[in-house]
Amino acid sequence: MQGEEQKAYLPKLSIDGDNWVMYRDCIIWVMKQNTIKEHIATNTPPTTYISKGKVSGLEPLERWEHEEHAICTAQGNSMLDKAFSQIKDIELVKEAWDILKSVYQDHMATLVADRMKAF
Repeated sequence: MQGEEQKAYLPKLSIDGDNWVMYRDCIIWVMKQNTIKEHIATNTPPTTYISKGKVSGLEPLERWEHEEHAICTAQGNSMLDKAFSQIKDIELVKEAWDILKSVYQDHMATLVADRMKAF
């Protein structure tokens, strides 16, 4: 129903990052309504985003800032303190996402390589 908040499951990002892929996929899936793919691709609204004009009473830049806040809140609420401490002072979604992606994707690549060596 319109106007009701929908609860969504977001796994906690583990300290060692062994669930990075699931975390990444879940947060992107949950935040689709907030155009997260645009936010993690750029620090400013792209032309296609701006061309939509006013949506739900918000001008494009207001909408962008609202979505930035919603995405940051979802990220912060879905990670353990150690992971959160890596991005807590970052104001832009893209910059925070780039840090998480760098830390945890690199970690995942190392885990995969280690596991492959074990076989």
